[in-house]
Amino acid sequence: MRTQFAAFAEEHGVMVLSPLFVAGIGDPTDVHNYKLIEYRGIRFDEVLLAMVEQVAQIYRLAAERFLLFGFSGGGQFVHRFLYLHPRRLQAASIGAPGLVTLLDDQQPWWVGTGGLASTFGVEPDIAAMREVAVQMIVGADDTDTDILVEPESRLYMPAVNDAGATRIERLQALARSFRAAGVQVRFDLVSGAGHDTGEELVLDRVQEFFGTVLAGSRRAV
Repeated sequence: MRTQFAAFAEEHGVMVLSPLFVAGIGDPTDVHNYKLIEYRGIRFDEVLLAMVEQVAQIYRLAAERFLLFGFSGGGQFVHRFLYLHPRRLQAASIGAPGLVTLLDDQQPWWVGTGGLASTFGVEPDIAAMREVAVQMIVGADDTDTDILVEPESRLYMPAVNDAGATRIERLQALARSFRAAGVQVRFDLVSGAGHDTGEELVLDRVQEFFGTVLAGSRRAV
């Protein structure tokens, strides 16, 4: 994906940062740690912000606000990062997350945003979220139900499967929760794309969305 953003970076005069978070921390089989933001005392949102700050200093970039895209597990990270740091984002593209955190303070973290303050020390800043351009994107053929969380899973929580059986249904539920709070969402259902196929089709839509955001911000200047 980093390579596929190269032409976009050249065209729009931006830098692409493609973080690779460490896996297998304390558990050699674990590759999911970053998705829920915090893992064994590690705050992956703060890790990302430190990466952005380091790159900004080296290359003298304006990075107070940036564009953030993630797909699958990355899509999980992006929308949870948005809850915590909306003022750092100009745009967020949330791609096909298997598990979603609804913008719903009646559901406990991480099924919803209830108790976010006790977990992370902040409440969702809805006003700031409304200032972020949000895209939610998923392939029209992304219909597998292997994302259902079984009761024996360490991730199981009551209501964890209530958002839907497929990534499409779960992303639609996430979009509804955003819109109910007054956060505008562009929803892209990409024909011909599944979860492991049609990557270029998805990235074309993401880049078109980001290009529109960048063009609008430059006109505003």
